[in-house]
Order: sequence, then structure tokens, then C-alpha cells
Amino acid sequence: MDKIVIIDYGAGNIRSVLNAIKRVSGKDAVVVNSAKDICSASHMILPGVGAFDKAMANLNKEPEILEFIKNHINSGKPFLGVCVGMQVLASLGYENGEVLGLDFISGEVTKFPEAAGLKIPHMGWNEVSVLQDKVGNFNCKKFDKQDFYFVHSFYFSCKDQKDIVAKATYNIAFPAIIAKENVVATQFHPEKSGENGLEFYKEFLSL
Repeated sequence: MDKIVIIDYGAGNIRSVLNAIKRVSGKDAVVVNSAKDICSASHMILPGVGAFDKAMANLNKEPEILEFIKNHINSGKPFLGVCVGMQVLASLGYENGEVLGLDFISGEVTKFPEAAGLKIPHMGWNEVSVLQDKVGNFNCKKFDKQDFYFVHSFYFSCKDQKDIVAKATYNIAFPAIIAKENVVATQFHPEKSGENGLEFYKEFLSL
């Protein structure tokens, strides 16, 4: 039986994600926030709101949960990172200093460049342009030219361009969806993105 696990590491929009998963699957996800909660998982979601450095500090304070995440990814089971949960998959982040990430997808998380007339953080709805129709069994094409909700000041700069599934533009083009093997991650918040976001969660859970 599928067991959907959401990792609560003090940086996540947990309630909204739980509600979205319940709505698209009819199932209650399991929230893991301590070693005693660790269980088997068919799908794992790492949500995130806040700063890269704090997110990594919280993860590093819970070595059992960190190992749980690594084992799940290395097992080949579906994994989804959302916003900061996407960014911490990088090799390195530069929010409030230079901080090592989980290094599952090579790249760096860096701040948007200043531009006249554009406020940082990038906040609100933005259209994504899909670059790859399909990654493994994940159907990306259906999300092309769809709007999703973003809130971020930093973006994921991928070392390998083939890891970029979709881009959005805010002064510069930046990765909106990245993927590598069984790992999918979004800079936007599906749980705040209405029907498009629910469809994204549904597609992930179909893996």
C-alpha cells in the first residue's frame, strides 16, 4: 500500500500540503518530524518556506531524518522537493553565508540580481515554460504555459542543464521545475497554485 510521507523539519507549509494531498489522493499523508515517526514510504515530499541556511541547519539537527531522506532517494522511490525543499537538494547555497546543501542535484542557490522595477522576493503567479515533455514516467508537458504561485528571493542554478524541466522568468530565466532520476522538485508552491498545483501533486503521486 502506498504511504505518502511529508517531512516536517521546521521549514514547511505542512498543513496546506497535507490538505492538497488528501484532496487529490483521498489519503492522509504521514508527517515525520522525529526519529520515532520514521516509517516505510512509497512517496516522500520535502516542503519548505524560509531560508536555505535555516532549512539545512534544521535538517542537520535531525540526523535520523536526514538519513531517512537520503535512503528514500537512493532507493529510487518518488521524491518531491518544494521551494526551499527544492533548493536544499543543491550542492551549495548562498543565503546568509555559504552553506552546504544535500548535493543530490549539482548546482548552487543564489540570489536574484537586482533589476529596476522588480521587487525581491519574487512573489505571485508566474507562467512556466516546459523544456522536457517527460522525465521518466512524469508527464511534464501538461504543465507548459500554466501559472503557478512563487515566493522566493533565491533561485537554483543547475550545473547540468538537462536537470532543468521547466523555467519561469523574473528578470532572468530560472528553473521552475528540476528533475533527476526519481527526484522531482519545484520552485513554486503547488499547494498554493489552485487546480494546476493539485494536478501537479496528482501527477507526482501517480509515479
